[in-house]
Amino acid sequence: RKSMAELSLADSPCNSSATRFTRTIDPEELKQSIATLGKLSELSPGHLLDIVKIYPDIKQQLRLALATVETLELLDVDKLHQDENPLSQSDIDIADRGSENTVQVDRKIRRWRRAKIPKDEVERLRMLKDLRILDSEREAVYDNILWLATIICDTNMGAVSLIDSNRQFFKSQKGLNTKQTGRDEAFCSHAILQPNKLFVIEDTAEDDRFAENPLVTGGPTIKFYAGMPLSIGDVSLGTLCVISNKKKFLTRRQRIALKNLGLLCRDQLVLRMKNLQLNDMISMLQASEESLRKANRDVLKAAKEKEQFLANMTHELRTPLNAIVGYTQLIKESETSVKLPQDISEYVESIAFGSRVLANTVNEVLDYTKVNSGKWNLDFSEIDIRGVIKRISALQGGVAKQRKVIFETNVDNSLHSGMVMDSVKLTQIVNNLVSNAIKFTPEGKKVYLSVERKSSDIMLKLPSEMINRGLAKFEAGTAEMKHHYVVLQVKDEGCGIDPQKFERIFESFQQENDSTCRTHGGTGLGLAIVKGITELMKGRIYIESEQHKGSTFAIIVPYKPCILKEHKCTEKSSSVALPRNCQLIVAEDDFLSQKLIRRFFKKMGIEATMCDNGRILCDTVSKVLSSSSDIPIIFTDIGMPVMGGIEALKELRSMQTTTPLSITALTASPEALREKNPGFDYILGKPVNFKVMKKRLRDVVARLDPALEDR
Repeated sequence: RKSMAELSLADSPCNSSATRFTRTIDPEELKQSIATLGKLSELSPGHLLDIVKIYPDIKQQLRLALATVETLELLDVDKLHQDENPLSQSDIDIADRGSENTVQVDRKIRRWRRAKIPKDEVERLRMLKDLRILDSEREAVYDNILWLATIICDTNMGAVSLIDSNRQFFKSQKGLNTKQTGRDEAFCSHAILQPNKLFVIEDTAEDDRFAENPLVTGGPTIKFYAGMPLSIGDVSLGTLCVISNKKKFLTRRQRIALKNLGLLCRDQLVLRMKNLQLNDMISMLQASEESLRKANRDVLKAAKEKEQFLANMTHELRTPLNAIVGYTQLIKESETSVKLPQDISEYVESIAFGSRVLANTVNEVLDYTKVNSGKWNLDFSEIDIRGVIKRISALQGGVAKQRKVIFETNVDNSLHSGMVMDSVKLTQIVNNLVSNAIKFTPEGKKVYLSVERKSSDIMLKLPSEMINRGLAKFEAGTAEMKHHYVVLQVKDEGCGIDPQKFERIFESFQQENDSTCRTHGGTGLGLAIVKGITELMKGRIYIESEQHKGSTFAIIVPYKPCILKEHKCTEKSSSVALPRNCQLIVAEDDFLSQKLIRRFFKKMGIEATMCDNGRILCDTVSKVLSSSSDIPIIFTDIGMPVMGGIEALKELRSMQTTTPLSITALTASPEALREKNPGFDYILGKPVNFKVMKKRLRDVVARLDPALEDR
């Protein structure tokens, strides 16, 4: 406009305000006017003056072009565009036109040079691979961006190009009849060398880098090229380019538009990358979830297999152990009528002691598996706490006497006699602690068991772990205590425990140090079981220990007081008289156990019918019911060949009887069987305690015939 003003073109009639506002703009005229001004805008006023002198007719065309553009200015088109695209002049700079980034392809072809490999080529190719876009199908979003770019820049060709290691791939193309070209011929290979800057070749014939390029000399005969690099950060993957087979010049607005469209195209690539990363993350999470599910299935399967293995091992271990313990009991009972020699009596006592140790070891392993699998439940009942402590004292007193350790017991007089508690598990806790204390106490020293009642919450507010002035305490259990709780304290004068090892000794298969097992024996499961049972009972454990002086273990267990009912003693003799119309039938697959049980009942004056498995048991009971009016009293093992005890129970319960059958289970895993609750009247553990079996038989007889209760 400055040049035309100097040529005195501004005095045109079209310069009046009225004319400007009323002028109608023809689209074709607008196009020609902008093209004319675009071509002349870079010329100096002197050059324009020379042109007008040589070609006087061009003066009128310039007036018309100026009038058209001035009309657009009155419509604030420029201002509107600047508001929407607040870009500085540097944003539309054209990339450098130097040849330092090129290499000659062929010495014989001087005016064709290929682009150098970018310094970030490895990262660039990695990003392209991660995008998974090479050789992918066309997508509408890229087609739309490209179409808009070619319309704005008024070109008949264009592409969204991605530069691979040895080619350029067209994600979208217009006016081109191929999906890819070689990298050496690609104009875009040059464009990506200067990220975020437009690369423009207005006339390829005038540029030594492209004049003899095959894409110039042959199809598609490129004369004009403008490409905006698609740069993620400073890494350029390709370009959005517009191409023409005619020489062209891009106005400032076209450059701005092409750059913005290039940025929009770049954003689509970024979005694609984010979506792929998200999909990969989802796939990884799904794969991890599936792996976790599989791992969980494997763990459950392994746990089930371990449980089955332990059940089988329990049966195999306790069956011969049952015979050892049982025959030892029979021998010791026979001493009342037959005096055994002193050495034989000592042998029997040694066998009894060894069998008890073996039984305790087996029980510890099985109890640990129950604690570890969380399959232990509390069996609450009304107990006489003083009676429980008395029985524990009698048992552990004998062990202490053998080891020449002094064992003393004290029970608080204010303690409730009756408590609602799990007697078996409480006994197990105390036995474990006292047994440990005796084991680690040298000859001539003391082990002290005290039982107190507490109703204050002061002790319960201690932290879970506290080390202060040589005093350390470890707490197990998290539930709130009830108002009443019993404190069972076991104190010894043994070697003591290093406070740093307190937590270790409560872990499975762990002792204070490796030499402990060699010196004192044990499985390393006792305290782990104590901790597990204490937590199950909502109790807590405290330890106080000083090395070389001794240790104190305190167990705090909540309880509910109760008033004990008086029980009449029903056992007046060693025998149990069966009614004439009752038959005792026992199912047991082990020969030694059969012989032992038959001998036990024979001593009570009862002839028992023995069955090798559940199938024979059911047939025997069916025969008794069909051929007589006798009532079968049944004891059955659980793990037997052909038919087990639980399967036999179902068949026996389905039989038609006038009096319900009394069926007692004999099992190495009484707790697990009680959880299943299959429907046995009684469940006895193995090795069988014959005193308990006699009591159960007496209960069965009393239930069948109340008149026999006092026999």
